[in-house]
Amino acid sequence: MTLRQLLTQISLNGFLDVPKILIGCGGWQYFSIPGLDPLRAYSLAFNFVEVNSTFYSIPDLRLVRSWRLRVPRNFEFSVKANRIITHVEKLKPC
Repeated sequence: MTLRQLLTQISLNGFLDVPKILIGCGGWQYFSIPGLDPLRAYSLAFNFVEVNSTFYSIPDLRLVRSWRLRVPRNFEFSVKANRIITHVEKLKPC
């Protein structure tokens, strides 16, 4: 049994409240395993990634859906806000 499994079991039994820990990097393009899609390979090592490309352009919905289909169910994405929102409009309300 891994440490994560043990802590989860203890938490389920009500003995300990274990916080969710997400571990990852900014982007997956530099992570590779020969023969595997880079995002899929990255998702085998980490459970979280920050998507930096969304800062520069808003991706097509089909592309975003393809990201979700290539990773495990428990994998999480943090999507960086587009620069129009953060730098041009300076977070002004709509």
